Amino acid sequence: MIKYRPLKYIVQRYRRRIVKRYTEALSVSNRWLQFYYHQREISHIIPQILYYLEANPALETIDDAIAYIDSQPVSSELYQNNLSEFRK
Repeated sequence: MIKYRPLKYIVQRYRRRIVKRYTEALSVSNRWLQFYYHQREISHIIPQILYYLEANPALETIDDAIAYIDSQPVSSELYQNNLSEFRK
């Protein structure tokens, strides 16, 4: 049924809307694949940085957030929890 014109146009229009809606988010995430801050690659902790800056009012700068993250014990469970909170 998709071969017929009216349905074909509906599917194409729906596809364009989806692409338009998610293109910005995908391009932003691709920019984070390699993100350097003061000669340090921080792409793997960007969700944590953003989460801590929003959740902890004591952290005012990116440097404060990175220092706080570096002082925390490394835990994949903690990372996954912060990542899920960031995605919400």
